[in-house]
Amino acid sequence: MNEIINIRVVQKSIDNEKKRFVNARELHKWLKAGRDFSNWIKDRIEKYDFMEGTDFFKVMPHKELKQVKNFDFTILRNQNKELTLAKDFDSPNLANQILKQGGDVRSIEYILTIDMAKEVAMLENNDLGKKVRKYFIKTEERFKQVMRAAFENPNKHKDGFLFGAVCWVSI
Repeated sequence: MNEIINIRVVQKSIDNEKKRFVNARELHKWLKAGRDFSNWIKDRIEKYDFMEGTDFFKVMPHKELKQVKNFDFTILRNQNKELTLAKDFDSPNLANQILKQGGDVRSIEYILTIDMAKEVAMLENNDLGKKVRKYFIKTEERFKQVMRAAFENPNKHKDGFLFGAVCWVSI
């Protein structure tokens, strides 16, 4: 996905499995969604039945965690899953909350799995959402071509593996 959506991806091990995540604010900004972030992400979560702890995690920004007494900065627990994501996804838009200007409103960061980020991006109803959909359709077509070639020319394969270029979707 980084080829088309140029936002930061963080890789973390959870339950001894490496997983990749993106900050929903960065995705929202890149998609140029016309709505404010908090309503946009809450609407997407509700409308498309994303599950907290599976598809996304909610965390406090790292700057705000520093203000919480006795907080273990190395681990954030969310539904019995260990995360160390808060400092990796520090929101750039927290000056008012940190300085307590305009009320004591705490921002919530939404950390999305790559699969949720792909789905949210494809669902966005604007030119960038369309660009993402076309990218994944084109990638799937390239994959089908590789698989078709593998079945049509079994002699070019050894032990079930295709020699040559195989297109893997990296996101």
